[in-house]
Amino acid sequence: MISAEEHSEKPVDTLRQVPVSTAKTVDPKLVSQQLKRIVSSPEFFRSEKMSSFLTEVVRSSLAQEKARLTERSIGETVFGKERGWDPRADTIVRSEARRLRRKLREFYTGSGTDSTILIELPLGSYMATFALLAIQEGQEVLLPAIEPTPMSAEAATVRPKQHRHMASVVTLVVIAITATIG
Repeated sequence: MISAEEHSEKPVDTLRQVPVSTAKTVDPKLVSQQLKRIVSSPEFFRSEKMSSFLTEVVRSSLAQEKARLTERSIGETVFGKERGWDPRADTIVRSEARRLRRKLREFYTGSGTDSTILIELPLGSYMATFALLAIQEGQEVLLPAIEPTPMSAEAATVRPKQHRHMASVVTLVVIAITATIG
């Protein structure tokens, strides 16, 4: 177990400008707890497909099941597409992935502003990523059990408009965390 005192000099994620854990991974139990919190939140509560989509990508990412994280597989598993459907002709998975990313941003700026675990779906990928945003004083964090999947430079690229939006989201999260700690 790592206590909050050991994390006094936290590195900063330059994209989000928020403190992150020095650990390379986040404990899967913490990710699962955060997933439950997200899908039961007001932002996701009435959106069964979004909740199913997020649950599928998080569970498959935690299990490192890359074969389940393809557009075709997600279309069949989450959206009930017939085996052998053509993702080039039907863009539902890509369209819903954009909606999912937007819903996640809404969660982290809404009811999830006090979250310490960040779940993201990077552009160009269906492999979810996880980060420990901040550690509140006295909170203990379990050492991670899995290695993260590295994100390609192309997937990590953020367009200027997205960067501005992400910067405002991150600012709100940092303010909320600071208010909670302070």
